[in-house]
Amino acid sequence: METVDPNETLYIQNLNEKIKSDEMRVLLYQLFAQYGTVLEVQTQKQYRMRGQAFVVYDSKEDATNAMRLLQGYSFHGKTLRISYSKVKSDIITKREGTYIPRDHTESSFKRQHFFRKLEEKQAKRRGMQIEMPSNGHAGANHILFIERIDSSIPENVIASLFSLYKGYKEVRMIPEKRVAFIEFDEDFQAAKALEGLNGYKITENCQLIISYAKR
Repeated sequence: METVDPNETLYIQNLNEKIKSDEMRVLLYQLFAQYGTVLEVQTQKQYRMRGQAFVVYDSKEDATNAMRLLQGYSFHGKTLRISYSKVKSDIITKREGTYIPRDHTESSFKRQHFFRKLEEKQAKRRGMQIEMPSNGHAGANHILFIERIDSSIPENVIASLFSLYKGYKEVRMIPEKRVAFIEFDEDFQAAKALEGLNGYKITENCQLIISYAKR
């Protein structure tokens, strides 16, 4: 049996195929974020591929801890099978300075399918960080502002993500304006959530754009 060195990316198998890709992405984030900083969760929309996913952590230690504690965990009627990914995610290799573009042959495409657009995501995220101050949002405070929310995203999905962070109080969505306000008890708690979720991709078409709300 091939041995894979510990790395930041976990390969998750035996997921419940009946759960849609976008919902599974949120559910996996909720579970795995309890064990460390999750940089990315990638799932497949094709039914035959829904039983697997990749979870990318910020560190090997977090990934190892999560695998140790969640191996065999009963998750929505299925027993999780977790291993280290054979291929490091692009987001990690770029950070390490070892990124090498892969050929887009059919086989290599399948191996890297979940990570092929991370470069675009990072570029967009950098752009968001530059643009936010020009929107007139206030400095650090206990209320966060989310803009350009996809109309298909219900309030409970937003709430479920932010409720993972200590001090979370409530979410107030304004669907017609595609925005939401997330309130925390303290400024530093809001800052932690902003740091962890800004730029997080809930679905293929919805990436969280978060800043501090005006007072």
